[in-house]
Amino acid sequence: MNKKMKTIIIPIFFLSLLLLISPAMAEETTDASWHQFHKDASNSGYSSSLAPDSNQILWASDEIDAIGSSSPAITEDKIFVNCFFRDSQTNVAFSDLKALDTSTGSVLWNTSIPTVEYGSWSSPSYHDGNIFTSTGFETNCVNATTGEIIWTFTSTSGSKGSVNGGPTIADGKVFCSDWDGHHYFCLDEKTGQEIWTFTVEGNSQGTPAYDDGKVYLTSWAYGTQYEGRVYCVDVATGSQIWCQDKIRDNCCGSVTTNNDTAYVTTYNFYGNAQLLALDKTDGSVIWQKTIQRTDSTPALAYGNVYVTGGCDGFSSSLQTYCFNATNGELIWETPTTEIIGDWTCSPAIADGKVFVGETDPHGSMGMSFGFKRIYALDAYTGEIIWTSPNGGASPAISDGVVYSIGSDGRVYAFAGGDATVDLIPESTETPGMGYVDFPNEITATISNIGTTVSGQFNASLKVNGTVADTQAISVLGGGYSKTVTFTWIPETAGDYAITVSVDTDDSIAESDETNNEATVMLTVGEGDPDLVPVSITPASVYENQPYEMRVAIDNIGFGTAENIAVTIKEENTVISSGTVSSLYPAATADYSFMWTPASSGISNLTVILDESNGIAEENEDNNNLTGKITVLPETAIEELSDNDWTQFQRNWLKNGSTTSPAPVADPNVLWKADQGGDVDVTPIIVGDTAYIYSSSGYIRAYNKNNGELIWSAQASSGLQTSISAYGDGKLFVATLQGDLLAFDATTGNELWNAHLTDLNLECPITYYDHRLYIGEGLAGGVQTKHYYCYDDLGNRLWAYENNDTAGFIWNGASVVGDYLVYPVHEGFLVSLDRRSGELVDKINLSSSADISFAREDPGMFRSSLAYSDGYVYTTSERGQEYGLVWKVGFDAATGTFLDDGWSTQNGFSTSTPVVYNGRVYVGQGEHGYTGNLTCLNDIDGSSIWSYYIDAGIKSSPAVSVQEDGVYIYFTTALENGSLFCLKDNVTEASLSWEYNPPNDDAYILQGAAISDGKVYFGTDGGYLYCITEGDWNPWDDFESDGGESITSYELFECYNCWKDGIPVPGTGADVTTYDLFQIFTAWKS
Repeated sequence: MNKKMKTIIIPIFFLSLLLLISPAMAEETTDASWHQFHKDASNSGYSSSLAPDSNQILWASDEIDAIGSSSPAITEDKIFVNCFFRDSQTNVAFSDLKALDTSTGSVLWNTSIPTVEYGSWSSPSYHDGNIFTSTGFETNCVNATTGEIIWTFTSTSGSKGSVNGGPTIADGKVFCSDWDGHHYFCLDEKTGQEIWTFTVEGNSQGTPAYDDGKVYLTSWAYGTQYEGRVYCVDVATGSQIWCQDKIRDNCCGSVTTNNDTAYVTTYNFYGNAQLLALDKTDGSVIWQKTIQRTDSTPALAYGNVYVTGGCDGFSSSLQTYCFNATNGELIWETPTTEIIGDWTCSPAIADGKVFVGETDPHGSMGMSFGFKRIYALDAYTGEIIWTSPNGGASPAISDGVVYSIGSDGRVYAFAGGDATVDLIPESTETPGMGYVDFPNEITATISNIGTTVSGQFNASLKVNGTVADTQAISVLGGGYSKTVTFTWIPETAGDYAITVSVDTDDSIAESDETNNEATVMLTVGEGDPDLVPVSITPASVYENQPYEMRVAIDNIGFGTAENIAVTIKEENTVISSGTVSSLYPAATADYSFMWTPASSGISNLTVILDESNGIAEENEDNNNLTGKITVLPETAIEELSDNDWTQFQRNWLKNGSTTSPAPVADPNVLWKADQGGDVDVTPIIVGDTAYIYSSSGYIRAYNKNNGELIWSAQASSGLQTSISAYGDGKLFVATLQGDLLAFDATTGNELWNAHLTDLNLECPITYYDHRLYIGEGLAGGVQTKHYYCYDDLGNRLWAYENNDTAGFIWNGASVVGDYLVYPVHEGFLVSLDRRSGELVDKINLSSSADISFAREDPGMFRSSLAYSDGYVYTTSERGQEYGLVWKVGFDAATGTFLDDGWSTQNGFSTSTPVVYNGRVYVGQGEHGYTGNLTCLNDIDGSSIWSYYIDAGIKSSPAVSVQEDGVYIYFTTALENGSLFCLKDNVTEASLSWEYNPPNDDAYILQGAAISDGKVYFGTDGGYLYCITEGDWNPWDDFESDGGESITSYELFECYNCWKDGIPVPGTGADVTTYDLFQIFTAWKS
């Protein structure tokens, strides 16, 4: 007993010393430091430092390519930032770590580090004279004074290395991760030697949080039933203490710890997400609250937890939140009309203020975007104290200064200064003319061009010097503006001076008291209304198609018209009559009616307003309009050749197969074309023309045989993943901003541009019989999403409402006879009348009442639907391990689904199946995982063969049926992906070839198109490739004058192609170093 006691006795002085130094062992931290991501090892996000009350900039660095969503690490005299640069000419990327002087922002030193991957915005961390980074496959320890690399740890698993999660330093250890390698590592701080490795389910993306001998880790396993996980791990042993694995959405951010609670956020790809408070003892959920989707790391201060969320283009709004940290009660949130916060922004708190950013969707660095504005909010109310159009990325605070990175690649330091308020009416908007006895709206923009927040003040509207309306503005932050709308009802006509005044009672002390008013003149008219039918649209239509026609009616008079009678005649026959309830002066109203043209030619439609003259008007002679509507005849369905690939998976049935030949051996580049942006779509091939677009916004047409550019056109908004379609001489393109564009396929001239939705468009366009079909994308989260039908003239024919769905991404429709058939994300199949948009049938794939082979969890549907011989085929996924292939009977005569078919487990799939000769070919595997190209028996869904690939196959196979067999072409979803060709050998598949584009290690999303002995595909490296069968090397295909196979001149020509990066004459291939060596060897021998 005494012996045991002796082994644990610690001298009092040693114990006291231990107590004194143990905090420093975790991490030294002072007001003047912000050493790690989100301040410290616990990711608290709070500093007891003062913070500026005004928006003056102390300094702005040069454009140093600081990463747009990253955050600095700060010591007493230096700032450390991760930087990224991509050469636009060579497409080569570089990363470095830069040290800046805290006083001036000048660069003190820079050190090359591995290039960040996948748009990573990881941040550096400082401790004990060293700075630590995790980029690419390396974690580096760098001397903070000299920039010299002290040690390097290299991870060997995963495809990209560290992504977003930076290193945390505590307790003499460095904690880092390898993203899709699924690991967190614990390293010795001094040597970089690995102490232990912890494996998580899914991607290890967060920056670890350390607290009291434990480290808190996050992971996300996209598509699983519970996608998010939080782990508590013993630092000494690397063993798991607990895991909270019942978080519905992805934990892509980092944990923040405090006292007995751990806080974490989630990202939901299809809607809103959560902020959760977990018990640090066992990981149980204490409370959770709904917020916008986010990777934001929470910040803790004043008994509250602060977080930001929302992804531009996908969320309904971008917001910043404050919750009670104990019970989760919402204290305040920024208005949904503002853009304050973002999914990549982690708020910083100090001195009663919250510092957050406004995203810049056109920032400098891919997925990490960047920020174009910083806000200082009142931590207790959420009111804006000040703002500046600079910086905005996850701020860092040290010694009274706020540091933040902008999308321009600069670091900004805000130190405040003289706190001034200066209120001005910056602009005043009035109607073109005012009207008597009518509520006229005058809108003013009120700005505070000072440096800090004002108190409450009044803004007034004066008419000829008399106050007509007054509104109170609670506060107005420095550098910020608000819009105020006043209403005024004049009693008489005339010319009036309209003055907007701010701070009318001089309650605010301003730096300039002389700029509080602005005056404009407004003419007010008086009289009767004057109703004029302005237009009838659309002006061109097809016969035997129902159209919603619209009549635009203007009131160009001075009074309001009530109960306006509208009569529509076709020739002399009344086809519609109704009323417009009221129409204010200078306003426009639409009157709509349905019309089905019975025959082609010119139809005269006449609009008559107020036919009985019941309304007194300024002019009674302008109430009629006759529109000449061009009615086009129905035409035969355009015939396509086997060499045409006119839309996703070739045609409107999405069958993905052709008898057109394709290369079966010796793949070589016939030509390639630089698109200047990511190519995330399959090409469209018609005749001798190949069409493609990229994220650069350009649509281009090439001669498919030699790669010569035919035309180039630029879209009016962003392009990304919606695959184009060709039909009847036109090329149709959909944009991320919800626009549908039509181009003349021969000339590239834009024919029309229709705005479908304020949401986005991500699924393929389906074209058939002069009609286009497309669904709304994932933007806005779960809500009502429409499937649209437009004719090829640009007229909307109908929009069908799909309720409570995340939207349509890649899951396009097929046209089967008179019906449009498509899968819904949540597991429904829908059949609509393709002409009217009326629902014909809908089944729930999780309901055995609808089909006998339903599944309790049918998965998420992101695959298009293919039709073959009385059945529709599609796939679903719920993470890498779970996904189904579906075959469902479909009666093409009635448009109804049949309880006939099967569903079979095949793992993750967004691949649209191809059905041929009793076989179903389909890809499987998420990016970052392995995959298979599977051949299923069409009778029962059983596996015939499965070909393993060491990468996921998200693409849809393209099948070429040739004389010697069936060949399947597909791409792999990973960086440095490849194009594959398999041959179906009945009971197994064999690899015919793999083509990996040289000098192009970019990601590949979509598959390939087949035409006339060639295969076409694109990559995120920005290239469209045309692959043919044959030797890349023309120099050994003919005898030279001297009789040798390779002459000196030919060797010299090959060398020049290699040296200058010039494509090989005649073949367009790139000469690699290995190719040059082979040519040299042949010449020498």
